[in-house]
Amino acid sequence: MLAAMAFVMGYHAWFLFRCMRAGGLHVTFGGRFTAWWLAVISGVFTLRWLHLVFLPQDGSHLFAPNWVQSAYATSYALVLLMITVGFALMASERVRETFEHQATHDTLTGVLNRRAVLDALAQELARSQRYQRPFAVLMLDLDHFKAVNDRHGHQVGDLVLQQFARRVAATLRPNDVLGRFGGEEFVVILPETDEASALATAERVLHAVRPPAAGLPVVSTSIGLTHWQAHDPSVDVLIERSDRALYAAKSRGRDRIEVIT
Repeated sequence: MLAAMAFVMGYHAWFLFRCMRAGGLHVTFGGRFTAWWLAVISGVFTLRWLHLVFLPQDGSHLFAPNWVQSAYATSYALVLLMITVGFALMASERVRETFEHQATHDTLTGVLNRRAVLDALAQELARSQRYQRPFAVLMLDLDHFKAVNDRHGHQVGDLVLQQFARRVAATLRPNDVLGRFGGEEFVVILPETDEASALATAERVLHAVRPPAAGLPVVSTSIGLTHWQAHDPSVDVLIERSDRALYAAKSRGRDRIEVIT
């Protein structure tokens, strides 16, 4: 029984460590704390089992009142308390992560919300001003989206937005940032991207959105593209310039890219 308990606790400790190392779980203090104490209690059970197997018991039973039994009982109680604390820490960390995700992500599409994408843009602007590294901003807007809602209903419109966000995200690099700016308008931040690369990305987005999705109406997008300039003083200037480029794409026929630098 003791050997089985040692194996079970050891397996759980190994599983937690393995998941954290492989990225299946966030590496948090609570996770490390719990895994470590699970390993400790596995060691306690192993030592108790080895003591029973290899050391004489002098005819005493497993729970005989002596200093050995007291030491094992105290160790077990302490470690069990620490494991309980560890699980409580993991639960609180999970709740905090959930609230943080909800505060920074759009509930419908799962991409960053307006506040978070503006924060990301401010960070990228500060980095570029400091290191003089290029980046680009795309402003995307679904063409005739109001007609989709009017003709097919808001539920279909929500599915179109979700599909649109997935398709755009699939064209981007891991360090690119996608956020929903409001309604059917989205923003893409392209760090470390020159003009030619930004235009190539915008073209990929444009073509990725066009193919019809099963059961959904055909949609297209207009894209306004701008690049960071060394004299740009704030995020508002970049947003305003990309918005003007988007307006130009809309006014010139939609389903196209316009660039303002």
